Amino acid sequence: MDMKTLLVAHTLIAGACGIPARLRVAGFLLSSESIRSPRIARRYFYRYLLFCFYYLVSFMLTPLVLKPVLPYFRDMAWAGKGYLYFLLCIPLAIIMYVVDYRFICWADGPKLRARARLAEKLSTHVHASAGVKERTRR
Repeated sequence: MDMKTLLVAHTLIAGACGIPARLRVAGFLLSSESIRSPRIARRYFYRYLLFCFYYLVSFMLTPLVLKPVLPYFRDMAWAGKGYLYFLLCIPLAIIMYVVDYRFICWADGPKLRARARLAEKLSTHVHASAGVKERTRR
């Protein structure tokens, strides 16, 4: 297998692995539990998967952006012009990642408030059900 095939395979596989990681961060984890975790391995694991997800999205969207200038690339005599596509995906992926990084950090407040409401709701439910059990024992 040549290098371009490996790059495409890595982009597709790592990007697909980034989808559940993004959903987990969006639904359950705070930024301090994922992309800003004090544990270095966890922090870079989530950062890598999220960037791979956005690189995959960029990989799919870049042909739409490059369509007007595509004839200029075909006329190039450069041997590595196939690798140019992989490089042109990076700026869009970085922009999407940075915007999402800021959104994930912003979403900590609403997630913490939702966790507090859920904890309060569950604690009152547990106390209420414990009272029912005590009354039935008498």
